[in-house]
Amino acid sequence: MGPGPSPAPGRRPRGLRPRPVVAARPSLAAGGAPGPAAGRGTVHGVLLEVAGRGLLLTGPSGAGKSQAALELLHRGHRLVADDAPELFRRGDRLWGRCPPPLRGFLEVRGLGVLNVEALLGPEALREEVALALVVELVAEPGPEPGGPAQEREPPAEDAPDRLRPARGTVALLGLPLPRLRLPAGPGRPLGLLVETLARQEALRAQGYDAAADLAARQAGLLGAARGAGP
Repeated sequence: MGPGPSPAPGRRPRGLRPRPVVAARPSLAAGGAPGPAAGRGTVHGVLLEVAGRGLLLTGPSGAGKSQAALELLHRGHRLVADDAPELFRRGDRLWGRCPPPLRGFLEVRGLGVLNVEALLGPEALREEVALALVVELVAEPGPEPGGPAQEREPPAEDAPDRLRPARGTVALLGLPLPRLRLPAGPGRPLGLLVETLARQEALRAQGYDAAADLAARQAGLLGAARGAGP
């Protein structure tokens, strides 16, 4: 049988850039509880080393993952894998790397495929990294298309604290990881915000919580004011 038809001009041949919506193996759970233990799997997202720690950037197509990754690279952080990172267990930790054919490439909407090493040098790449955090980009709610702008209702009393990011847990290959949700809207500096989240999470892992620190200081000031009296 002869060779198949050539791809149409401007189209990427199939198989060059796989886009799994879910893990290649069902053991790569995406729920809040740990899934069954397994050796390896693939997940959709961008894997980076940010401030020395592994960060998996997830979210729907068009949320700005690749743009945020590009901004992070220009801020001195490193790319591990775009689009389809391979995850695997090493002891009690979860690691990620890039499939060899895709290593060093980043696809950004409006720019196309970028060779990160050619643009920024080999120091902008990392072969593998231990995962410490998942950041999910989520769309901010807005007005109906073509409809009038609506006033935002005041937050309910049981709404999440505006001083703290939306926090949860995601299980990958049976290992739980902290997951933070970051609103992604037009004009938001996603690279800067993701970097700040990563640094804040590193401080939190060391036992420091800025919001708790601020609340304690405010409580101390109120207590001192009450103690002083009229």
